[in-house]
Amino acid sequence: MKRNPISRRTLLKSASAVLALPSLEVMASDASKGDAAVPPPRFAFFYVPFGVNTTTWFPVATGAEHDFSPALEPLRQFKSDLTILGGLHHHRPGITGHLTMDSHLTGTNPTRGFNTQSFDQLLADRIGKKSYLKSMVLSTAGGTGSPGESKTLSFNKAGAPLAADKSPRAVFNKLFPPADQADRDALRKRLLRRTSILDALRDETRAFMRPLGQPDRDKMNEYLTSVREVEHTIQIREEQLRRGPPAGDAAALALQASPSNNMEERRAYIRCMFDLIYLGFVADTTRVASYALTDEKQGGFTDWSDLCGRGGPTDWHQIVHRHAEPEMSATRQTQIDRWLVEQFAYLVGRLKSTSEGEGTLLDRCMLLYGSGNSRTHLHRNLPLVLAGGNAFHLKHGQYLTYVVKNRLEAAVVVSEEVKKSSYALLEEGSAPFANLFVTMARQAGIDIPGFADSTGVITDLLA
Repeated sequence: MKRNPISRRTLLKSASAVLALPSLEVMASDASKGDAAVPPPRFAFFYVPFGVNTTTWFPVATGAEHDFSPALEPLRQFKSDLTILGGLHHHRPGITGHLTMDSHLTGTNPTRGFNTQSFDQLLADRIGKKSYLKSMVLSTAGGTGSPGESKTLSFNKAGAPLAADKSPRAVFNKLFPPADQADRDALRKRLLRRTSILDALRDETRAFMRPLGQPDRDKMNEYLTSVREVEHTIQIREEQLRRGPPAGDAAALALQASPSNNMEERRAYIRCMFDLIYLGFVADTTRVASYALTDEKQGGFTDWSDLCGRGGPTDWHQIVHRHAEPEMSATRQTQIDRWLVEQFAYLVGRLKSTSEGEGTLLDRCMLLYGSGNSRTHLHRNLPLVLAGGNAFHLKHGQYLTYVVKNRLEAAVVVSEEVKKSSYALLEEGSAPFANLFVTMARQAGIDIPGFADSTGVITDLLA
């Protein structure tokens, strides 16, 4: 039976187009005319604080023969779509346990007084400039925080932190323009007002800069970089408003969910954030996302007694430090690790069940899940899972590790001497975390010379 091809735009303008739509087969001939012949790559980064219980996280066997550990068991069904990595870390000195969120996507030690652009924002500059939303920056804690207490994973070109959104409703409103024409007209007027203000501000700032010394001029240039980013965002949004991008269905999402200590509410909140990332990717309103599930100071999630039971430690930070009831704390940390991986598996499953082109949406997404610590405060042998990206010739179905002793960091550090020797041994035979970033970018067709302290690509990941 012959199908009459319809354009994506025609479908989106129909009265029933209230949901962000995937690429449908009936749209294929429209895409072949150049509208979207090759679906773009998408990237998402997920951060868990404090580290994991390494003894129940990393598999025993390596390579394709590995089995899934208790913490990673929820990902078993996606083995051919992911790789478990161990032994990667940032080599920059001075990155300690409570600075790992600041440096997770930058590789820079922020105690030196500055940070650098994060990898997600480098990608956003390369593939996100034509998107309605250049990148999604999310965290359960929200805001920016401060060095050592960051609440965001994302940093701009000047190394300044980008404020993360924690409200699902606010994220939804940023991700999709209003469905009502009157609301869109009002938004367009606000954008025009902001453009006028920025024009005047830019002119006045340039005049102000002329007599300044170089240090002050450098600071003002950083400021103007931020102004230009806002201007560019306004231009993209104006263009998308003229084109009439799809509206999302707020009623279908748990936008009222909050990061409660109640586990059902917590699950609804995290999955709503994942749903928003999914909708942004499937509608191509954004191509890059970062989400910190909470920060190193527990902004958002504190008590886990609903999951782990009462009696004994229930505070997440106390559990991972194992100061009290060490065996119980270890068991409870595994419970937390596994529960969070279950939520990540939910997003992987949604992306894999969505067709796009000749494969699935997951095939053209790379999702990096993990922590900036292995066990708490030890910035070595980072627990990482890379999911998706089969369209980019990644060799999945493996556990790759780059340390001399896979479980060294699980041992109790009893003295400074042992601690120093542990760090030295972990350095030997390990690879820079930044090599993974370079691998991800290049495999997606984004040519970068390197990133942070990278030394090349992870060849074991290449198909």
